[in-house]
Amino acid sequence: MLELIIVILLVYVSYKLKQQEKLMREQNSLIESFQEIQTHCREHIKRLEKKFDELTKKE
Repeated sequence: MLELIIVILLVYVSYKLKQQEKLMREQNSLIESFQEIQTHCREHIKRLEKKFDELTKKE
């Protein structure tokens, strides 16, 4: 009986670890995506700052 409980617990822990691994992969993917978005936004900000600087120099 004790062996059965141990096996069940091991299966449960293994399942939970696999779920956690999947969530970590998904989290890493989201972090990479956010970093790409951040880089894209920084490029837009630089362009906007440049245009703003050009406009303020003309005035």
